[in-house]
This record gives sequence, C-alpha cells and structure tokens, in this order.
Amino acid sequence: NNSFLSILFVYHEHNPRWLRAFMAWVDCILIFFGEAVAFWWLYPRGLCENLDDKKECAKPKSAASWGRKHTCYWDDDDSTCHFKPASTAFETASLRLQMACICVMMALPLIQIVSICHERYLLAPLKQND
Repeated sequence: NNSFLSILFVYHEHNPRWLRAFMAWVDCILIFFGEAVAFWWLYPRGLCENLDDKKECAKPKSAASWGRKHTCYWDDDDSTCHFKPASTAFETASLRLQMACICVMMALPLIQIVSICHERYLLAPLKQND
C-alpha cells in the first residue's frame, strides 16, 4: 500500500498506470516550481546590483535573519552594492527552513488543484463506461 510504489505496480481499473505515472511526474514538476519560487524570493537576482548609493544599499532586509540584518553591503572601493550571503549556520538553516515552507505552501495547493482536475475530467470518461 505504498503510495509511490503503487503508481507503477498496482492495477486500478479506473486509473491507468500511465496516467498515474504522468500525475506523479506533474507533482514533481509542481514541487520544482515551488522550489524555484522560494529560491527567487529568498535570493532575489539583481536586487543589490541595481542600487546606486550607500543609503539605498542599506534598505533591503535579509530573510535569513528574519528582517534584522541587511541583504546588501556597500563596497567603498568600487562604489557598488553587492549581495551579502548568509554568514552563520543559523542563518543558513533559517533560509533552508523558509525555503521548504514556501515550497510546501506553493506546491501543495497546486497539486490538489491538479489532482481534482485529474479526477473530474481525465478519469470521468473511464468511470462512466461501467
């Protein structure tokens, strides 16, 4: 009764094996989408590089420290703003926890919506034949 092994090894009259395998693939793609959104949220590309002065560079707050530290730092040598990565083990663990939570919050509702559409529309013709 393992939910992953039953995708390929258990016979269901109304839910063909290829369709179950396709739905497992779609679930993985939705989880990857959730991870991509979480990464984009926690590591915004170009946020610091687009800031031109020292005052603006100090404004963005870091998600790693739950908003207590700054995301960017100003380099006086070349007068540019740069992204500051997580510096402690706690900040790294905090970012990973936030990334997992964002991924789950994005992926699970999408998986449920796709599953409902799968049950109602893709499997509906198979269930009416009985």
